[in-house]
Amino acid sequence: QRFNDIVDARNDATIRSLRNQQSRLITVLFGLVAVALAGLVGFAYYNRKTVLLPLQQLRRQARAMGQGDYSARCNIAPRNEMAELGRHFNAMAREIEDDVAEREATQLLIADVNEDLVERELMLQQIMDTSSVSIFLLNTLGEFTHVNRRMGEMFRCSLEAL
Repeated sequence: QRFNDIVDARNDATIRSLRNQQSRLITVLFGLVAVALAGLVGFAYYNRKTVLLPLQQLRRQARAMGQGDYSARCNIAPRNEMAELGRHFNAMAREIEDDVAEREATQLLIADVNEDLVERELMLQQIMDTSSVSIFLLNTLGEFTHVNRRMGEMFRCSLEAL
């Protein structure tokens, strides 16, 4: 009986020791899982802040530029490749905006010049039509570019034939 008591006591001590050790291992395992989860959450937050949000901002600005808003700019704060991409995007947007503004100004100038030319040609034609002498204008190839009514009367043919 005493032998059984000694063996039982020793077994109980071993079991308690193993259970304590198991408890510590489970605690350490839960701690490691918690640290891994915290690391994963931290990585996800960092990834979202430094990659996903800047990409979404670039996508929004690119879409705005595609729809004609050439004043679209990105403001990406972190100092990484995404920020560099944002700076290049902004430089490109600025160049496009300047080019579009210059093209629009040129088109307005062309429209004004064309309008002025039309007015001058109309005035020239009025002068030629009201003149009592025959008038004609030749281009560098020697072809008639303008003739007045008196010129047609003098050669007895239509203005279109001249």
